[in-house]
Amino acid sequence: MPSNLAHDNVISLASARAQRGGHDGRKNQDSTPAPDTPQHTLLLHASNIQASQEVHRQLGIDASMPLSELHRVLDVVFGTSHQSPWFFTDAHGHKLDPTTCAGHVLGTDDTILYVWGLWHFELHCFD
Repeated sequence: MPSNLAHDNVISLASARAQRGGHDGRKNQDSTPAPDTPQHTLLLHASNIQASQEVHRQLGIDASMPLSELHRVLDVVFGTSHQSPWFFTDAHGHKLDPTTCAGHVLGTDDTILYVWGLWHFELHCFD
């Protein structure tokens, strides 16, 4: 796993976004920019477990964040910034629409899967 931004215990997402030259890019369903004020924060435990290593991260995200933006956040916190096919699935293996807000598919004790290339990351919402 690349360690360009993931070697420290705490990563500033604002700094990482600025380094990439991007903004948060969140939009409402009518394509207007989403408000900057979070409606609700989801606390997630993200895990990538392989035979040779385990990598875990805890993060807080805005419940109104679309899965496409969560993908970008996970790229930063796991250091997987290279282009690779990705998608999210629910607990039953059904692909989720990347425009879906995280709060619609994650509530307390819910789990979804983030697939990045051949790697699988389990995302468990604990609050």
